[in-house]
Amino acid sequence: MIAFSPTKRGIVLILLSLFSLLLSLTNRSLTVSMVSSGFFALLVTGIFFSFMSIRKIRIKRSPGFDCCVGELVSLPLTITNTGRLTRQAFVIQEKMPFIVESVHNIPVPPLAGKESMLIQRNVPAELRGSYKLNEIYLIGGDPAGFFRRVRTFGFEENITVYPERIDVGWMPLY
Repeated sequence: MIAFSPTKRGIVLILLSLFSLLLSLTNRSLTVSMVSSGFFALLVTGIFFSFMSIRKIRIKRSPGFDCCVGELVSLPLTITNTGRLTRQAFVIQEKMPFIVESVHNIPVPPLAGKESMLIQRNVPAELRGSYKLNEIYLIGGDPAGFFRRVRTFGFEENITVYPERIDVGWMPLY
């Protein structure tokens, strides 16, 4: 699933573009027309770059490992740019119920064409239990931050966080 939404700055840009269009239709001057065309150029390039930002990006989840409370859960991902062009930086987001914040974000640097990258996500487990991780979100957008694009990948992973291990230094045996 792919979602496209404007940020607050994107909504302001859309409103400025529409307002400048109405102003240029009522007040016909070179300055107003240039300002209006500038706002529309920003609007069109922002929408175009947001659609191109996470295009041709593939994610593969490697198997994760169970752990105990207080230890690190290893959840590696392999990210591949299948296109020929360099893709800009983006964010990987996953809902993890075994951490206090429950959402884990990790930035990914720009990927060159046909480049593949292994990201070792080591997250401290804070809540014990058996958890099912379902979706990974890829969040990208235009470089100016006007528009945001979210792509959802469905990968199932079962993680069990066992209770904390406590070392017993001395214990009487009677």
